[in-house]
Amino acid sequence: MNPKQTFLAKPFDVLFFRDNKAFDFGEWYSEGIFPPYPSTFQGLIRTNILMQNKMIDNQGKLKNHNEAEKLVGNDLQFPFEIEGPFVSYDNQLYFPTPKDIIQVNKTKAKQSQLSSVTMQSDVGLDLFYSDHSVKEKFLHFSQSLLCMDLFNEYRRNGEIKDISREGPYEFEQRVGIKLDLDCIPPQKKNEEGHYYMTHFIRMHHNGSLFFSISGNGQFDFHNQYGRLGSEGRGVYFEKTGNLLSKIKLENKFYEELAKNRKFKIILLTHGIFKYGWLPFKKADNNIIEADFADKKILLKLIFAANDMPLRISGYSQLKQKKAGYGKAGRGYAVKKQVIAVPAGSVFYFDIPSQNIDEAILADWLKALDVSKIENGKYSSMGYNQIAIGKIK
Repeated sequence: MNPKQTFLAKPFDVLFFRDNKAFDFGEWYSEGIFPPYPSTFQGLIRTNILMQNKMIDNQGKLKNHNEAEKLVGNDLQFPFEIEGPFVSYDNQLYFPTPKDIIQVNKTKAKQSQLSSVTMQSDVGLDLFYSDHSVKEKFLHFSQSLLCMDLFNEYRRNGEIKDISREGPYEFEQRVGIKLDLDCIPPQKKNEEGHYYMTHFIRMHHNGSLFFSISGNGQFDFHNQYGRLGSEGRGVYFEKTGNLLSKIKLENKFYEELAKNRKFKIILLTHGIFKYGWLPFKKADNNIIEADFADKKILLKLIFAANDMPLRISGYSQLKQKKAGYGKAGRGYAVKKQVIAVPAGSVFYFDIPSQNIDEAILADWLKALDVSKIENGKYSSMGYNQIAIGKIK
């Protein structure tokens, strides 16, 4: 496997990414999603590799499907390891705001206080719950991303002293029309009453999307051009340093977590796990099993802060190839829908007493931080990226 390479995808103009929600049921407004799903972004990477190898013709169609699969894989095989995409601005990465942060005032935020007793949850586990007042609001509702400095401050201390910083992008609302397809060419007119508004993303100056890629093959993206998003907006690639490695903390941080035998996992990208909504295998009651080298580390889940699950699907070249390209409609080529835990979700764990040395626990926590929870092609394309933090 070739070493990891890191790049920025810099947009020329606004960006817009659709979710899986239909847009033709009388709606007049669409927000989209940002940052894009890893499964959306990997399409940009695969397409760019195919273009570099002259596997796409002037009409945008594959010349040779079998050769293309050797280069970029298919629905079942993903031959690369991708991290990201993460928003980058002013030489810092931005991560989804963890869903356990309460906004105290205009400048300060802190980790939500846990209840003093547990209660039976609807998932059959005895968990603590967030014990905050009605007036206190979760920060992620008003501020969807945190810059790396604030994110690390939260991971170390469970609070942020100054959240009043400029964000990496702004919304730009644009109005569109729907064309009347019954109109006889060359005349064109809009269908009466079919106007809509769309929430575009405009990155601030030098704003971009950071990603890394490793695997077999050459990934010469530097100074290359690509098309990204629902409207195929232009981006160009620029080689950069490994910005993601900067959020790794000092050894003392992991040693302190191991000593206190408590830590939290924060999802940096959406999670598609082997075990449903849990990042590790459930053993018994609240006990979760994690593997490290030849050892099993037992964890006790005590709290979780997440949101409504995401439903992720997409378009399948492999299904379309098997169905035959002469068949009408894209319905033949829709991928199986999967359920994802939203980025920013947080899991709190106790580490029960067991015959594992503190030094081994510290090593495991260090290895776990800024890593991915393995789940085949989904983790390889960028899902399941995590960081860990202290529980205050």
